[in-house]
Amino acid sequence: MMKRMSNQFFLYSLTSLAVTASSLAYAQEDAQAPSLEGGITASIGTFYAAPTGGNQDYAQVLVNTDDFDTFRNTQIAEVTPDYDFGFAASLGYVFEDTANSVELSYRGFDSDDNNDSVEFIDEVYAPVFNDFYDIATSSLSYQFNAVDLMFNQFLDIGTHVQVRFAAGASYVNLEKNQTNTYFFDVISEGGDDYDQVKNHSEFDGFGPRAGIDGRYDFGENLEGFGIVAGGSLAYYVGDMDVTSAITCFDMDDTSCSDTGTFIATNTDDVDNHGVTNLRANVGIDYVYFFENEESTLGIELGYLIDYYADAISDITYQDGFEDKIFNTELNSFSYSGPYVNLKGVF
Repeated sequence: MMKRMSNQFFLYSLTSLAVTASSLAYAQEDAQAPSLEGGITASIGTFYAAPTGGNQDYAQVLVNTDDFDTFRNTQIAEVTPDYDFGFAASLGYVFEDTANSVELSYRGFDSDDNNDSVEFIDEVYAPVFNDFYDIATSSLSYQFNAVDLMFNQFLDIGTHVQVRFAAGASYVNLEKNQTNTYFFDVISEGGDDYDQVKNHSEFDGFGPRAGIDGRYDFGENLEGFGIVAGGSLAYYVGDMDVTSAITCFDMDDTSCSDTGTFIATNTDDVDNHGVTNLRANVGIDYVYFFENEESTLGIELGYLIDYYADAISDITYQDGFEDKIFNTELNSFSYSGPYVNLKGVF
């Protein structure tokens, strides 16, 4: 019986941290810190998520009007990212005869280039160039990496619920790249007669993270199915680098050089920038005890969300780039989708 109790630490969600709602129903039962055997914890898994980053617009489309100056019946063209697979893993250690552990975890997400284009009988307008085109295309991608080092305290509530409180340090790197290309006519697509703007945003930050998660077990001996849920909050402080590179190729545009080409670059470095992160997950799992009752193996299925406030930025232009008036516009980043984890205790 002691060995089965010593493996209760395994029954928390090895994804993001949060409190299981079912534990509230047992809040009046006896709560005690378990005495755990020392051991190694590990998990590996994947999630299938769609990223979104606030401003993903790239053109305005004027529909069914010849009066371009009034901008009536305007539609906004934006890139909608597809779902892609991410990667998650963790490695930890439980201190013998205590209710404490330490865990190092990683999440990575690298979305493929998501492409979109518009071509209308009416005009396509690009505010950055203050000009009209026949075709506009955009390519958008995100790169995300996060590492957490967490110290944990376990608590048993009754015979069905185990809760884990966690606190530690966290690092995140988040990068956005978007390339918008505007062609003057259908024939020029793929050629040299175009205008283009590339926006790059990258944030690196460190900060504290705190959270709580738990598991409700349907059985009495901890083996079998359970419900897991969790959430955590982090606050990062770091540097944000924003760059906009503009290429103009238009013989009739006075902002271009005499040869018809013009290249401009604007940058904005935001130091000591703060980003708030909220993670949450909910799911079900199944745990199997090996015959020696000292090792366990389980699989967890669920849904997660990861949200970062003001974590990416774009450079926007007022009345066209030639006026040299630009603003840094902050936007939030998030991704959500189903996940699966394989987890074990050894």
